[in-house]
Amino acid sequence: MVEMKRIATGVKGLDTLLDGGIPEGNIVLVSGSTGAGKTFLGLQYLYHGALNGEPGLYITLDERSENLMKVINSMNLDTSVFDERFQIVDGAALRKVIGTSEERARGGILDLEHLTKLIGTYIEGFGIKRVVLDSLTAVAFRYEDTAEFRFDLFRFCDYLKEQEVTTLLTVEVEEGSSAVDRFGVESFISDGVIVLKFEERDYDLNPTILVRKMRYTDHPTVRFNYTISEKGLQVHEKYI
Repeated sequence: MVEMKRIATGVKGLDTLLDGGIPEGNIVLVSGSTGAGKTFLGLQYLYHGALNGEPGLYITLDERSENLMKVINSMNLDTSVFDERFQIVDGAALRKVIGTSEERARGGILDLEHLTKLIGTYIEGFGIKRVVLDSLTAVAFRYEDTAEFRFDLFRFCDYLKEQEVTTLLTVEVEEGSSAVDRFGVESFISDGVIVLKFEERDYDLNPTILVRKMRYTDHPTVRFNYTISEKGLQVHEKYI
């Protein structure tokens, strides 16, 4: 395997599966149904970066920032380390005031071109090295043409790679679906795919995590159990 710098996620057990972390500059799709823990994973990823002096940006398009702060508080994170190393952009609030009335009617900054410019501003102002976009699903629904979405997503990912930003893109899939993306292009364009899924056993739902794909990484391709608590998301033993 090619030796390269790896960006630790800070998620207990996950970095072991990733041979130390995500290869720097990779675009990783985090796929899962509602409540699977995508937000927890994204927050832990940025928090770990803040602890280690790597500024991060969380763009929330599905949840308001105040709801995000409730999740952060439930994880007992030390917010004093955030300072200028942990930025949150509330897309739901911002699109109400940005752009023309026509742009707002179409979703405002939910457009990938607007998001590229927004991230560029934060990279320039804060030296952002980690980005979480939650969620790509909310962006894709604004596109009527799949080909246009794919083209813009290619450009968006190319820009992040040029800036050497390591990015998590969350995507919402339907409960029980075997698909790992929503529109058939996200997983193809991404360098990595991490799947959070509930497996039914004896009438119970067991949360499992699978590293479906990760370029430049020798990783297991089996599911592992995970839990979510005040300690955040933690990966445990292999799911059998």
